[in-house]
Amino acid sequence: MLHEVVAEHLETFLAELAQEGMALPRYVVEELRRYLPCGLLSQGFARVVCHDCHREILVAFSCKGRAFCPSCCARRMSDTAAHLIDRVLPEVPYRQWVLSYPRRLRVLLARDARATTLSASIFLQEVFRWQRQRAKREGLKGVQTGAVTFTQRFGSVLNLNIHHHAVVPDGVFTDASAAHFQKQRPPTLEELEKILLRIVKRTLSMLARRGLLDVEDVDGLGAIQVEAAQAGLGAWAAPEKKKLAAFLEGFSMEAGTHLHANDRRGLEHLCRYGLRPPLALERLHRLADGRVMLELRRPMHDGVRAVAFTTSEFLRRLAAIVPPPRSHQTRYFGVFAPRSAIRASLVPQPRADGEEKQETPAPPMPPRKRRLPWADLLKRVFGDDLLQCPCGGRRKMVAFIPGPKMAQEILAAIGVEAPPLVIAKARAPPHQESFELPVDYRGVDPQYPDSP
Repeated sequence: MLHEVVAEHLETFLAELAQEGMALPRYVVEELRRYLPCGLLSQGFARVVCHDCHREILVAFSCKGRAFCPSCCARRMSDTAAHLIDRVLPEVPYRQWVLSYPRRLRVLLARDARATTLSASIFLQEVFRWQRQRAKREGLKGVQTGAVTFTQRFGSVLNLNIHHHAVVPDGVFTDASAAHFQKQRPPTLEELEKILLRIVKRTLSMLARRGLLDVEDVDGLGAIQVEAAQAGLGAWAAPEKKKLAAFLEGFSMEAGTHLHANDRRGLEHLCRYGLRPPLALERLHRLADGRVMLELRRPMHDGVRAVAFTTSEFLRRLAAIVPPPRSHQTRYFGVFAPRSAIRASLVPQPRADGEEKQETPAPPMPPRKRRLPWADLLKRVFGDDLLQCPCGGRRKMVAFIPGPKMAQEILAAIGVEAPPLVIAKARAPPHQESFELPVDYRGVDPQYPDSP
């Protein structure tokens, strides 16, 4: 359904923006158009054959988009979460910290990718400051801190909502080893408010230095982002359990989610939550009048469980949340940073064949590439090994068909029906018939001059 809406109305949407003088940046238009060939066999595919029974299956190519494509974003979510669990995060307790911004600042951060990066750094620096100060009061010296941060650009109603999810060890490292970890008690509400106060002051100061607080000119994308940031003003139903949260001048920070050191499955689920796509296909529906309905994960205070968009409004929301190029959505801080001197000693590294085993706090992991293969990801997420043939053999990739022309010729030759990519042309706005008024018409009906 998502593909159908984008294919039918994208060109019309772009033409409407052009008539309004609101041209989108090229990277936004390319992200929207790149999604259309995703998953279509007619646009290219890979051939996977079982070497035992010679049965063949075809696998369509993906767009590798990172904005809203449910399939590609879900793959990236699963791959990054698996990497974090297997190669980055040691077995220690963790706490999730979430920082949200006022609606006006969300637009400013969306406009400046560097400001978004700096805002995440300010957030984690203040959390680390609190951890080090507490460790100092406890008599610990030379402590190390770390975190992994996920920046999300969307809210529950597909509104523009830039905020940060941080997975932070619930304590500090006192030596270059995961075995020397000192757990700390959770922050109090008063401590949380002090941390948030420093974050607010430093964030506003950073935005002022970059001249973002005085910006008034808004381009086409900026106008769409302002509209998307103002959406979702309704209040959500209050959670049953009160969270550890602080609020100040539109900023909010939560730190109530805690995971035990042995809860690796829960930690992977938490990482997947921070990396989740903005859309879930099972919650999207097409109404009879052509509008797009999005079911909400949680009902609002007034019982509303879904929101409806016109196709133009829906595409505006998608355009507003597209991240700018070369801006990282996942960042590593402290001991988990790539250049950290002790990162290698926190997590066991894979050993080459024949290499002597070194002393590590946990058994060494089998070597594997940074990116998990497609089949391994599906097996990890759904529990199904698609490279396992029903005959008992193993399937292997034998060929790649990259071009639409060659792909369609091969599909026709082997008798496989695959829908071609059809992108609807831009349609003109609804036509309104014009009519001429009588010459002597002066605000009254000429047949009934005395009528009001």
